[in-house]
Amino acid sequence: MPAGRRYPRALPGQGLVEYALLVAVLAVACLVALFFLGDAATRAYRDIGGALDGPVSVTAPSATPAPGVPTNPEQCKNGGWQAFGPPAGPFQNQGDCQSWANAHP
Repeated sequence: MPAGRRYPRALPGQGLVEYALLVAVLAVACLVALFFLGDAATRAYRDIGGALDGPVSVTAPSATPAPGVPTNPEQCKNGGWQAFGPPAGPFQNQGDCQSWANAHP
């Protein structure tokens, strides 16, 4: 402290009151931000085709592979190799398709 200058002492409980006031102000600010940001997020979600009303359906992943993947070499015969796309295809010919199906059972 500089010589001759005296700082006022804090009153008992003053630090706790200031802390509680700071927490209350932050809580109100968060609620206001949540109100405005939540509304903007809801509008953006609806703008991209999302629906917030109604039941949500959840389906389990199917046991069948993706349509772009041959599961056995027989699927590549009779022009079937042309039907496969990513991640396995597109294939150049039936042999490429059958080779891939044999290597990835």
